[in-house]
Amino acid sequence: MDVKITGIEAISVCENCEAGDPEFSNTTATFAAKLQKPGDKITYEITVENAGTIDAKLNQILFTEDVESGSEAINYETSALTNELNAGQKITFTVTVEYLEEIEEVPNIKTKKFQGIIEYVQK
Repeated sequence: MDVKITGIEAISVCENCEAGDPEFSNTTATFAAKLQKPGDKITYEITVENAGTIDAKLNQILFTEDVESGSEAINYETSALTNELNAGQKITFTVTVEYLEEIEEVPNIKTKKFQGIIEYVQK
């Protein structure tokens, strides 16, 4: 089993927004989105691959956010990540970062840093 993140790319960036320079290692993806106004969104596509010869199953996915230096007006949502990842298989899922529409007062900080940790185990 050799499951790892092999790519991260901003696939949809709102006008006047910045997707930052997303980074990844074998099990973590980190990105910082800079949004301008309520309703703004950036969607990132993350690729996970099982380059090994043993099938794997999803044990956990954990996203953490930098609350202290980021705005509570910015939230994220992930698409479903497959529970099984067979040997040689590659899958993608998305993370969408959004400046919440219902925010009535514009915050001073319009960025937030997120980090996702993905853990697969032997099936």
